[in-house]
Amino acid sequence: MHLKRTFDIAILNLRSDKTYFWQTMLGITLGAMTLMIVLIISQGVLYMTKLTAGEFNPNVLRLILQTKLEDSYKLKIDDLQQMVSDKSYLFTSISPAILITEGLKYENKLLDGEFAVYGVSESFNQIMTTINIAQGRWLLPMDVVREQKVCIIGNRLAVEILGEDAIGKSIKIQGDNYTVVGILQNVNSDLQGVNDFIFIPYTNARKLSIYRTSSVYEQNSVGFDVVFFTVTETADMQEAYSAIREVCQENMEQNAIAGIMNYDGIVDEIHKALSPIIVMLGFVSIIIILTGGTGIMNVMLLAVSKRTPEIGVRKAFGATYKDIVWHFIGEAACISVVGGLLGVILGLPLGWVACKIIHVVFSFAFVPASAIVSFAIAVGLGIFFGVKPARQAAKMEIVDAINSD
Repeated sequence: MHLKRTFDIAILNLRSDKTYFWQTMLGITLGAMTLMIVLIISQGVLYMTKLTAGEFNPNVLRLILQTKLEDSYKLKIDDLQQMVSDKSYLFTSISPAILITEGLKYENKLLDGEFAVYGVSESFNQIMTTINIAQGRWLLPMDVVREQKVCIIGNRLAVEILGEDAIGKSIKIQGDNYTVVGILQNVNSDLQGVNDFIFIPYTNARKLSIYRTSSVYEQNSVGFDVVFFTVTETADMQEAYSAIREVCQENMEQNAIAGIMNYDGIVDEIHKALSPIIVMLGFVSIIIILTGGTGIMNVMLLAVSKRTPEIGVRKAFGATYKDIVWHFIGEAACISVVGGLLGVILGLPLGWVACKIIHVVFSFAFVPASAIVSFAIAVGLGIFFGVKPARQAAKMEIVDAINSD
């Protein structure tokens, strides 16, 4: 039988029994939809981690420190700066990053939760490639040494809160006024949140009451939870790593923890952390599709038992084993194609919602690839599960099929 004729007959049969059609299609639709959402999220997250790493100088090492409240640091920024000075052939710059999220005000507007302050050194803009000055200037060495109350602000803060002529205006940070001396360029794909940052000298930040998420610190602590190092050459990364590790071991409390990694390492760690979750979600979506495929098989087997007279008549008029097989596979293919398409269509807006909830940029998610993969898997499994009912129908004897009640 001609392939087009086979599908025409399959579609006519499905249209004549809409309940059968929708029952068999539902599982495929749900599976394709779930797989589409999983692929959108996973691809978006993994791509964003790569872009996040790309926002930093590739020759950067990040030192992460953690300690308990009762354990004070022996390691000071002076120790690390001295090491950088002694090994100037290895390191280009050093900068701590002290996060402050409380006590931010502009006039009568509380900025807590909207923006974050980072205490950094004058060299931090060499570390983060997305930090470029649009107006004014960056921090100077003298600002850090003299603990000048100056700040550089992100573009969104300048535009939405301070308005025009933000240079020279003041932001109150935990009771002290900081004068805006620089405004950063707008970052379109702002994965790090640079548009919402406020930068001040780290010498000021370490004297503030600091709220941190990774560790607990006492007020006026001179310990640092994140320190960035710019290494002169990529080939020197391992030697620089060893130098930082040696200083930490000599100066840190026994209970403190130090982690040193470059941003390729951070991406790898994120991938390792996310991979089990993504694999699990993908496994769940495949299980749903398999369940839908099993549903197609069971409903089609039931349909075969109800349509045995039809099968017998067709065989009596010359339909071959191959014709019957292709007829039922054609029905499974039609069900799978419609179910797969519907799943992709439903998965697209739901994937967008999921990206919004977990703050993944939807445009990074490679939606066409997700749609193609989801559709192909749904259709492939649907057809696979339609083979057994098709073969069972084709094996029926003509006399038995016609005489069945």
